[in-house]
Amino acid sequence: MAKTWKTILIYKIMDKEMARCAKTYMAGKLIDIGCGVKPYEKIIAPYVQSYTGSDRPSPFNSASRADVVGTADQIPVEDESFDTAISTATLEHLSDPEDALKECYRVLKRRGFAIYTVPFFWHLHGEPWDYYRFTKYGLRHIFEKVGFEIVEITPLSGFWTTTTTL
Repeated sequence: MAKTWKTILIYKIMDKEMARCAKTYMAGKLIDIGCGVKPYEKIIAPYVQSYTGSDRPSPFNSASRADVVGTADQIPVEDESFDTAISTATLEHLSDPEDALKECYRVLKRRGFAIYTVPFFWHLHGEPWDYYRFTKYGLRHIFEKVGFEIVEITPLSGFWTTTTTL
């Protein structure tokens, strides 16, 4: 995908928010679920003890820099292995996102933090594995159903990143 002014703006917003979340919530051992090329590793690294990327095998993400190969609902690590979990733009690509959240809850230590990003308005991407768009109400429902306590849900963009020129 060619970078347009809209995608450049969105990445700038995401980088800024990821830096804020790193300072506020991230510590200890971190797992990046659906890590891809680990686009936030440099931003996060100063705040964590270790950064482990987890991703599924090819063909979906052949460019992945995964340290652990597995699916989001079957991560081959022990229970409560991580202090922090992140997952960016992955949940919408999972046919059963609740199963993935259960797995994150399993690998995360109690009192740990999970930071997820999901699109609300975005073009189809990663086809045919692009299944969902989430509202804040849907996110709250699915995370609390699994057992997470919601600390914050923060929308990151507005009019300028969701409008389209026809």
